[in-house]
Amino acid sequence: MSILTTLVHRLRAFDEAAWVSLANRGLYRRALKDLEQAAPSLSDHASHVEIAFAGQRIRIASADPRSALCDCRAPSACQHRLAALIWLQRQAWLPGDEAQGACPEVATVDYEALLAIDDAALKVHAGAAGYRWALNYAADLDLTRDFRIIEGRYPVLQLPRLGFELRCIGADLSQMLTRPETTATKKHTAAALLALRRAHGQTLPAVEESIVSNDAAARQRMLAEVALFARETIDIGIAHPSPSMQQHADALASWAQSLGCTRLAATLRRCADQIEASCARLAHSDSEDLLDELALAFALAEALQQASADGSAQRAPRELYGATRRQYEESDALELAALAAWPFLTASGFKGLSVLFYAPADGEFLTLTDARAASTLFDPLARFEQGGPWRGMACPRALLGCAVVVQNARRADGRLSASDETRVDTVRALAGDDRSLPPAIDDWRELAMLESASILRGGADRFFLLRPTRWQRAHFDPHRQVLHWRHHDAQGSTLTLTLPYSPLQARAVAAFEHYSAQPATGLIIARQRGADLEPLGWLRAEGQTWRAGTPYFDQAVGEAGALADPHRSNNSEPPALSRLRATLQRTAERGVSQGRNAELASLQRHANGLGLMQFAAVLDPDSGAVAVLRGWLFLRQLQAELLSR
Repeated sequence: MSILTTLVHRLRAFDEAAWVSLANRGLYRRALKDLEQAAPSLSDHASHVEIAFAGQRIRIASADPRSALCDCRAPSACQHRLAALIWLQRQAWLPGDEAQGACPEVATVDYEALLAIDDAALKVHAGAAGYRWALNYAADLDLTRDFRIIEGRYPVLQLPRLGFELRCIGADLSQMLTRPETTATKKHTAAALLALRRAHGQTLPAVEESIVSNDAAARQRMLAEVALFARETIDIGIAHPSPSMQQHADALASWAQSLGCTRLAATLRRCADQIEASCARLAHSDSEDLLDELALAFALAEALQQASADGSAQRAPRELYGATRRQYEESDALELAALAAWPFLTASGFKGLSVLFYAPADGEFLTLTDARAASTLFDPLARFEQGGPWRGMACPRALLGCAVVVQNARRADGRLSASDETRVDTVRALAGDDRSLPPAIDDWRELAMLESASILRGGADRFFLLRPTRWQRAHFDPHRQVLHWRHHDAQGSTLTLTLPYSPLQARAVAAFEHYSAQPATGLIIARQRGADLEPLGWLRAEGQTWRAGTPYFDQAVGEAGALADPHRSNNSEPPALSRLRATLQRTAERGVSQGRNAELASLQRHANGLGLMQFAAVLDPDSGAVAVLRGWLFLRQLQAELLSR
């Protein structure tokens, strides 16, 4: 196939968004206007294609549209190149076409072709260091929030935290369009394709980690360097980044990883990514995000320094160190209690079904999830009634309220694999005093520390089995689009469960609103999401066994009321807190090394005037950058606490 034929074949897949990605919207519109004024002429040669247009010659020596060169010598895409390529795309017949002059059909790119791009090709494309970064980034990625798939003429993969977009016009890396074009484009491309693998249930290759050292002295030096880096960055001002600052953060991340501080390493990598975006002046760079990550890195470093002051890493909580993402671990036989199930639809373009289990042998909640891209025909509500994904599993509904024993179960980080190699062995109903059930919480004081969404917790969901002594009827707020359900314990304390409306949760909202069982005969299954506790279902005593409720899947009697915008915010931040946060962020952006202690003193007086004595105590003007970092962390936790009430 000639260069001309292959080129036209590729251009036929371009839509308006692809042309804009290749240049920009202004040049695209200019090229369309230029085509109305003059018609290009084509010369097809064996080694290249030449197009004369508007007094310029556009020479294309390969089938890659980005290889086009123009006599105008524009350093990047120009309207002449763009107009010539658009004109080529519009031609119904070209002399070089095969099959008796018929233009080849537009090739469709399927996910199988994208998933077939192997690690060797990605490593060559991004380089060894870039591939390693991409593997770390994709492994740490929250697929439900930080990765999106947009369907259309071709798949578009987005990494919102990086402001990166990959248009998979072809299954070859050279055919993909990226936006923006930076020095980090190739490693971002590799990260997007690795994230696509995870989204399709594939396991990523193990990251080649260096041997973890238990050298306590080295760990203390590293933690001191991290704290110093955070302070110096605030001294300079986060609005004044530099490439050396990004390199420093990357080096500290590698050092932290080698000393077993996985969570700190991931935080420092995010700092480096934000600094890199700021240096490149990319649209997605965000000083608030950078301040969040710096404050978290500083807090982790201080907490780890204090916890390991005696030289024993084992004395520090596991949550502070974190853990490297592991491969699924297999177990021969695993006893589980199936408690609840719910559908979900994420803003990143995925829909799925999750089932909650409890493993009594480990005292751990585990989730089994089956998810697909939102553009597919996958229906989470129908999936609840369908067989699998484990062998011998009639359907997820059949397991709820039962104790099951599964063979060849694969688990990692609170998740169960949907592998068809896992087999359900035995199923029995949960008895009234079944040891397979998790311990029920009947004193809300046990939840006091869990209600506030600490920034140090990392945002992972947590699950609870609640035994209230009484509850009030659930009330749906049609203005905020959220259900409120109050529960009381024996001490008279009140715990409010909330459930925001969404189309997939409409049945659950109605079911909880009309739930009329007596507390003495029921247990409530709840999930902590950030600062909120949401009801997932219930266990109702029927004779000597428990019956699990399925509020997300069964049509409830009655309606939940007038339901409006499902994305409306449920809470609003207090204005005084917003002003304090904006002032502290502005101070961090400008820097505190140039005699800006007066700004901290003014902020301290303002906090005292609002009655925030603890916050004012943190804002010691003589502490400089330390006051900014600790103050920002304090404000974030205070914000979460206030919004949870």
